Amino acid sequence: MNSGILQSLHLRLYALIKDTRQTVQCLAHRLMALLATCWDSPCGASHQKPAGAHSSSRLLALPLELRQAIYDGVFLGEKSNVQVLRVCSKIYLEAAAFPFMRGVSFESQHALFSWLRSVDRTCLRYVRTMHLQLADIYSPLMPSCDGTPSGTERLWDQYEKEYKQLTEALREFPDLRALHIREPISKNNRLLNELCQRTLNDLPLIHPKLRHVTLFGSQDDLAWLAEMSHLQSISLPSRSGHAPAELGEILGRLPNLVEVTITPAMPPKHSYTSKTVQCHDLPYLFSASVLTCLYPLKSVSIYETDTAICNPDLLNALCDTHAGSLQTLRLASHSRPVEERAETLHRFLRASSISELSIQWPNIDDDIFWSLPETLQTLRMSVTSVSEADEIVFGLLENLPALVRLKEVILVAETDAHGSQVYDERIDETNDRTRSIELALDLLREVGVKASLI
Repeated sequence: MNSGILQSLHLRLYALIKDTRQTVQCLAHRLMALLATCWDSPCGASHQKPAGAHSSSRLLALPLELRQAIYDGVFLGEKSNVQVLRVCSKIYLEAAAFPFMRGVSFESQHALFSWLRSVDRTCLRYVRTMHLQLADIYSPLMPSCDGTPSGTERLWDQYEKEYKQLTEALREFPDLRALHIREPISKNNRLLNELCQRTLNDLPLIHPKLRHVTLFGSQDDLAWLAEMSHLQSISLPSRSGHAPAELGEILGRLPNLVEVTITPAMPPKHSYTSKTVQCHDLPYLFSASVLTCLYPLKSVSIYETDTAICNPDLLNALCDTHAGSLQTLRLASHSRPVEERAETLHRFLRASSISELSIQWPNIDDDIFWSLPETLQTLRMSVTSVSEADEIVFGLLENLPALVRLKEVILVAETDAHGSQVYDERIDETNDRTRSIELALDLLREVGVKASLI
């Protein structure tokens, strides 16, 4: 059996599995909705369940593995409905852990404390992902921005108590694997700043096996990251008080790190110094020197508001150090890349073996289609007009014989400052061009490429 037949069978099997999963999710929601109307909750229901309800249920007659697949579709899909846990005690016991697997999100540590007081602690071991926004404590003794408060000792005690309560709360999640933590944009005083930093410094002790960390806002001290030896992926702001050499030394001590994401930085506001530190006053955290210190990466994502981060030096370092290992590259910028930067990107693409490429650059050079590696499987590009989408599609069609592994092409309409799609504003004016794009997308689909314009 030749490789072409094997690849065709593999694609058909993948499509069958995907369709089956979607069918299970759809049936799961219908089945759970039906059960919810037939049975009441075991917790204070107004009507008793009929005798032998468990044995007469078609759901409970299924093997446990299939029931778990149904619970997965109900609780981990886009339309999660935790009310189905109230159907009967057996379903509750079997499925109570699934809602926690979706991850938890808290707008402040106070929301976290309140939630912990009301939740079943035995289910916390199923939580793998947490989003946490740190906030200042509420106190009538809160210092003003331009004066030293009275009762400093009492205020210090309150922050110390908050710190201890926060670290104890984080310890309640023994199997946490991903933590997305956002510091307050405005750190009103030194005590709040120390609260945030001490919490981060304790993470290697509280959760030494974290696999992913996302940090938002400017970070004053990242030395604690060097102790997170199990860390596999990290997302950092583009600017910080750290020098790139320091970051390279820290991240270079993480042997399992394979994914790095750089996001736009937010300006920190230190009210206790009566000074706002602007983004452009902080050095760039990520540079070519950092890349050369890291173990081989599999994924790099850079989202920037200008073109200063993803410069030719960084792209050259990416090519020289990580071209052989990198599988995913995502680049996004509000500014069009200069010619030197575009040429460096072309050089990297020709030398790489990436399978996924996402580029959100305005008016990108058409020559990029001739630089795409034959290993590419997924291409995602932004478009700002119908004509640009047309050029991308036909550019791909011309180079399609070289892209033997290409499976999916996604064109994404850019949005303006108000969140409206720029592309949609021009559709009515160019209906003929729009239809030509759909015809071109159909040509891609005919050769087995999943093509979409969203």
